[in-house]
Amino acid sequence: MSRHHLHHPKLPLQGLTLLVLALLLALAFNALRPAPLPLTQGLAPIRAALAKAQGLLQLSPEEAKALLASGQAQFIDARDPATFKEGAIPGALNFGPGLTDPDLAARATALPTDRPLVVYCDGLGCELSRAMAERLQGLGLTEVRLLSEGLDGWLKAGGPLEFKP
Repeated sequence: MSRHHLHHPKLPLQGLTLLVLALLLALAFNALRPAPLPLTQGLAPIRAALAKAQGLLQLSPEEAKALLASGQAQFIDARDPATFKEGAIPGALNFGPGLTDPDLAARATALPTDRPLVVYCDGLGCELSRAMAERLQGLGLTEVRLLSEGLDGWLKAGGPLEFKP
């Protein structure tokens, strides 16, 4: 039996198809469970390591609450304006994802440079805060921090909300 008979061209494609189907089946089974396993909690250490590698410091919700109470930080909400109006960290400014580079640069000139800028969005699965933090760092702001668990973690830690008109 020659070597070329052992390698069938459709085997890698079939294997990949089976892997994708198994993953989809596992996700569906988890979603149908009475108490689904949380799929995003395992991302927290990965996101923290990635943020550290990118030079972004992360704050826990408790650390962020202490900064809010002391008035030593400016909070920046990276969610869209409509969501921001539904509830935000008190005193937060909305720097939504639709903000153009020139508008962001203009608004960034009013941000404090002597205290932390704490950027947040919805929760662990939200990447808007990281993108906004990187954009702010690109403008030369050095005190940029990420709220590690976003607004979800903030609320779980008993952080207050402010509703915007």
